[in-house]
Amino acid sequence: MGNFDIAKKELACFMRKRRKDLKLTQEEISRIAFINRKIIYRLESGTVLPQYDTLYILSNVYKVDLNKKFQDSLLNNIELLNKLNKKIDLAIESENNTEIENALKELNIIESKYSDSEIFHRLIRQRIVFGEANILRNIGLEDISLKKFIEAIKITIPEFDINRIEDFYINIEMEIRILLNITILYGRKENYDKGIVILEYLNKETEDIKTKIKILHTLSGIYYRKYEYEIAKDYIDKALVIVKEHEIYDLLPYLYYQKSIVKKMLDLEGYIDDFNKAIFLCEIYGKEELKKRLMNGFYWREEDEKD
Repeated sequence: MGNFDIAKKELACFMRKRRKDLKLTQEEISRIAFINRKIIYRLESGTVLPQYDTLYILSNVYKVDLNKKFQDSLLNNIELLNKLNKKIDLAIESENNTEIENALKELNIIESKYSDSEIFHRLIRQRIVFGEANILRNIGLEDISLKKFIEAIKITIPEFDINRIEDFYINIEMEIRILLNITILYGRKENYDKGIVILEYLNKETEDIKTKIKILHTLSGIYYRKYEYEIAKDYIDKALVIVKEHEIYDLLPYLYYQKSIVKKMLDLEGYIDDFNKAIFLCEIYGKEELKKRLMNGFYWREEDEKD
């Protein structure tokens, strides 16, 4: 049994159980979603390759991201793609364009091998465009980068309009990541209110804990740029509470760094300690590139020590 066959069967089993949990029949699903019952039967029996648009519509009825479920099944059965995803994420985190480009070349090869699956093709293409947008941002072409990020999200939401975000069902982790990057660019361009609208919407809609922490961190960053330091501190404190409740400690370096610079601007004690925590946690989690960036960004540290 190939990767797609495994993924189809896993999705079918999940959809059957989910529908029964919701106490719905296939006929009722068909009527609600305006999708032929035969298609739903084939999906739930694992005899058809799922189409992206079909799963997108059914996600609203099954109340879960079916595209992500199918994607996860594929990713769990394709070790190489898992390694490439991690490689790209690490390259993007380190802002190393050479590493991003090398990872994207490999991903392009994978994309060509799986061109027969519309869903898989779209998801890989979206990740490639996402990487390209990061490259453009890293070299300072922020306006072009912004257009590239929007191009990336339109791969899975063709009608997407950034000015009407609440009209769209944002249900894929990569879509949320793209929007987070868009809000960061808005912050740099001092288009703060637009970024805040997007982030507040995502914070309300997402149930993923790690994503929620990232949203709160980004909100803190935008309010920091607006010189509204009390609000910035409030968001970072909320993020830290969630981290400790759910033990997602790999995000702590970012949060403690953000907390340190906000406390500095509020003239609060302990900001140096928070910065040192961020550096120590970078070392614990092997985030050497992040450590270098935080050290370089902590421009006021030496001046304080001299005082």
